[in-house]
Amino acid sequence: MKTQINIRIAVLLLLVLAAACQRVSNLDAGMQIINDLTYRKLAELVSKDAFSIIDMNLNERCPLDAAACHNKRCRVERTHRSGRPAGSFRVDLRSVPEGYSPDAKNSSFIWKRIYELAHRDAFLQALISGLHFSITIHIASFFTSFHGVFIPNSIHYFQKYRRDYKTNMYILYLYVRSSVYALGKNHRPSLAVHASLDPRADMKHILRLRKMLYVVNCLSCDRCRVWGRVQLHGLIAATKIHMSMDAKYLSTNELVCLVHLFHKLSTSVREMKRLESFRWRPKVWVSSPCL
Repeated sequence: MKTQINIRIAVLLLLVLAAACQRVSNLDAGMQIINDLTYRKLAELVSKDAFSIIDMNLNERCPLDAAACHNKRCRVERTHRSGRPAGSFRVDLRSVPEGYSPDAKNSSFIWKRIYELAHRDAFLQALISGLHFSITIHIASFFTSFHGVFIPNSIHYFQKYRRDYKTNMYILYLYVRSSVYALGKNHRPSLAVHASLDPRADMKHILRLRKMLYVVNCLSCDRCRVWGRVQLHGLIAATKIHMSMDAKYLSTNELVCLVHLFHKLSTSVREMKRLESFRWRPKVWVSSPCL
């Protein structure tokens, strides 16, 4: 409980700093320095089989009306494993790049429903907003593939940019980073890993995230569903760690998802610097009092 309170105080201080628009460039530079400390290790970790292959059911029921995927760029290769529940497939995340998907037609509607589920929970809203902006950065950075090389779209980034979105992404980044640190500090190889929940956890918070998972099933793009589920599961894992500080309440899939969420956020921090280095900027960006 004390750790959770300290984290929220740290997040509040970050919000106050950003809201006051004081030395924003130093805040960005500080985040880049922090991120550089672990980025290469994370990239190496998610390249390994143990942290890349997960079991996932992409055929779960959608509670809303949704369109199916008809574009090959949005589809995901699935390998069925014998002895697993019906509909469960093995997915290699290394073969599923997160980026622009032309067939993701209903994403704005899905995001609206997700934000509705975070209603009246300011902290959860900030985390979801940060996740949303991180995904936007990936879409802009890996927009078009030309002979295997991704070409960024900085215009898309600047059109979606808002300073509070970036601040929320920093909040999410620090929240996830601190959970990974706590996990590494307390985890022991002999510790049993299973999927039961810590009774002390804030079940309402976790249940809201689980409801968001059902909404993500309605995305028209397989690739979007994969990364939406992975990152929400990673956020659930981070929440459990902040509540219990114990790895034994996490499933193997949740551990993998947590690492990938951290890697995605870390990549977003790096790619954001690259996108902001482009010369073109809309007038709203140039006239912003915080920059």
